[in-house]
Amino acid sequence: MIPSPRYDVLVIGAGPAGGCAAQVLAAGGARVLIIDKAGLPRYKTCGGGVVRRVVEALPFDLDPVVEARCRQVELNIGEGLRFHFSDSRPLLAMTMRARLDAWLTDRAVEAGAELRAPCQFHSLAERADGLRVETSDGPIHARLVIGCDGANSRVARAGGWQDRLPVIPACEWEIRPDGDAMAALGDTARFDFDAVSGGYGWVFPKAGHLSIGVGRATPGPFGGPRVTASYLHRLGLGAVDVVERHGYVIPARPRSGGPARGRVLLAGDAAGLVDPVTWEGISYATLSGMLAGQTLLETDLDPERAIPAYRRAIDHQILADIRLGRVLAGLLYRSPRLRSWAFRHFGRHLCRGMIGVVSGRATYRQLLSRPGNYLRLFKR
Repeated sequence: MIPSPRYDVLVIGAGPAGGCAAQVLAAGGARVLIIDKAGLPRYKTCGGGVVRRVVEALPFDLDPVVEARCRQVELNIGEGLRFHFSDSRPLLAMTMRARLDAWLTDRAVEAGAELRAPCQFHSLAERADGLRVETSDGPIHARLVIGCDGANSRVARAGGWQDRLPVIPACEWEIRPDGDAMAALGDTARFDFDAVSGGYGWVFPKAGHLSIGVGRATPGPFGGPRVTASYLHRLGLGAVDVVERHGYVIPARPRSGGPARGRVLLAGDAAGLVDPVTWEGISYATLSGMLAGQTLLETDLDPERAIPAYRRAIDHQILADIRLGRVLAGLLYRSPRLRSWAFRHFGRHLCRGMIGVVSGRATYRQLLSRPGNYLRLFKR
C-alpha cells in the first residue's frame, strides 16, 4: 500500500505541451508537479514558429519571448512557381524554444505548479490509488501522469503503448549571416518545397540570426548536413557563423494506441500530434496540453471518466484535422507532377488555404470537406 498521492498530476516534459497542461491544471486548483530531464532554459532544436491561432488561444501574452513577427510568407513550389502573401497582423511569432519552454513553464509555476529540473523519468507502476513514478530524484506518487516527452517518449513505452512511432528526419542550423543577407531574409518566413526531394526547406528570422532547416516527409537518412549546406548556398549564404547545428526527428503519424490509457495521458509529440503538411508541432502540443488539463479538471481527476473524454477531445479537435491534412501532404510530398499541375492552376488558392490554416481562419476539414470552401474564406 503506497501513501496517498502527493500530487494530483505529474507532468513529464517541460515543452509547450507540458507547460500548457500544467498551467491549466494549476490554475484550476490541482496539485501539479512538472519534471524535465534538463534544467531550464535548455536549447531545443525546433523552428520556433508559433502560428497566430496559438498566440491568440493562449491565456497569457507571449511578447516577452517573441524575437520576430512575420506578416509575410513566401512559398516556392519549384519550376518557377513562387507565391508571396502578407497580412496586416502577424501570421507567425518567431521564438527560440529555450525561451518559449521556460516562459510557458514559468506561467505554470506562477499558477501554482511545482518544477523539478533536471529530473530524469525512469519508470512507472500503477497502484490502487495512483501511480508510483521512479525518477532520478526518487519516487513520486501521483494520481495521473501526462507524458509530454517527445517523439521517442519513454512515458509511452512505460505506460504500455506498443507501437514505436515512425519518425521523419530534419536538420536545422542557427546561423548569423552578414548584415545585407539578414536584411534580405530577415522579415519573411520562407518555405522552399523544391529544396529537397519529398520535403522542404525553411528560413525563419530571429533576433540577430536565422533558423534555417531542411526536412523530408519519409523516414530514413537523407544527408541532412549536406542538404542544409546546399540550401544555404542556394540562398546566397556561403560563409556564415553557424551557432548551432542539429539533426532531429518529427513524428510521422499519431500513435496508433490513442493518446490515453489507464492513468496516463500523452500530449504533443509523445502522442504523435504534428501537422502532416508543415510538420509543425507547437500548435498541437499547446492544444493537446490544454485539452489534457481541461479534461482532467472537468472529470474531477477521475481516470475512468478522464481517459475516454480526452480521447474524444483529441479525436474531434486534432485527429480529424490531421487525417484530412494528410491528403494535402500527399499532394505536396509524394506526387511532384500533380503538385506542379495543381499549383500552376490553383496555386494562389491552395497557398491562401494553407495560410488560412496557419492564421486560424480555417482548418483542413474546412478546406477539403467541401469544394470551394477555401475560395469563400478569402473573398471576405
